[in-house]
Amino acid sequence: MKKRSLVLLLLLAFASVTQAQTNLRGDAYYHFSKARIFDEQGRSAQAIEEYKKALELDPNNSLIHSEIADSYLKNNRVREAVDSAEKAIQSNPDNVEAHKLLSGVYIQMIGRANAQQPPNPETVNNAIREFEEIVRIDPTEQQAFLMLGRLYQIKGDRNRATEIYKSFLGIEPGSEEGGTALAK
Repeated sequence: MKKRSLVLLLLLAFASVTQAQTNLRGDAYYHFSKARIFDEQGRSAQAIEEYKKALELDPNNSLIHSEIADSYLKNNRVREAVDSAEKAIQSNPDNVEAHKLLSGVYIQMIGRANAQQPPNPETVNNAIREFEEIVRIDPTEQQAFLMLGRLYQIKGDRNRATEIYKSFLGIEPGSEEGGTALAK
């Protein structure tokens, strides 16, 4: 009898915990949905606040981290965008949108370089890492292949750039852009 009561008590406790988790996830989804609506309306401050509320309820949700990162980036809050995208990747290393966001930030930083101030090698390496992840996750992402090849050229690693372009042409054999990049 005691054993049966203990099992029943454990089942009730588990059901309560499961119900609480479901409620939290539902509440997080509510705030996430509200944030997306605010984002679509151009109400970024409210969107970011709603994303934060969603993250309080579901702190390891890669999608929420990725979306708030995008909102931060749209509002030129680059450091916060990078931090949130990195959290999204920590939660889910295959979150291609977070990798794209980070790669975009690094490309912007590289694009600001000029003859007097060449791109920071660490930034180039970070961009390469992100584009390698993008093509690992989605090997059909053509622009990622091309950008990865360009980054290896910037880095001065022509052999690796050639490998990347050849891989790209194996996927997209008729690409003029790929053929031109390989020829260079």
